[in-house]
Amino acid sequence: MGSQQVTKRVIDPYGLFCSKGVWYTLAYCRLKKDIREFALDCIQDTRPTDKYYSIPQTFSMDDYFKTGWHIITYGNPVEVNIWFSSEVARWITRRKWHPSQKVTANKDGSIVLKVTVNGTMELKRWLFQWGPECEALSPPEFRKEVAEELKSAAGKYKSVKQ
Repeated sequence: MGSQQVTKRVIDPYGLFCSKGVWYTLAYCRLKKDIREFALDCIQDTRPTDKYYSIPQTFSMDDYFKTGWHIITYGNPVEVNIWFSSEVARWITRRKWHPSQKVTANKDGSIVLKVTVNGTMELKRWLFQWGPECEALSPPEFRKEVAEELKSAAGKYKSVKQ
């Protein structure tokens, strides 16, 4: 999906999963020599091969997804701190968003959510849904990325008349 180029791949499927209404296969990609997620609706053609494979006994889909925010697990581990206002704190604290999450409550009713994820793209998109009720605190690179994307989005609305 990233490059939107059609490529031929030989994959060894490890399992199927559904995320937000889209079905995927988690598979070892022989081209990239790595485990990848493949959206089934993006696969144009399939053919069986005579190549045999076995799923490593130590492989676990649950463990595979623990390091990402949702399904994208690319990138180095990064500890992220996000502040949420007292207005939305109860929505954040009522559910387990990530296995690594830690929540610190502040006296004013706001909270800070700390997670360690491999790659922040999905986390950033999730963060945007909370609008002005949240703030990326750290690391500085993540905070800067969020600020730049929000500035770009706000720029699209400059012509809106009050």
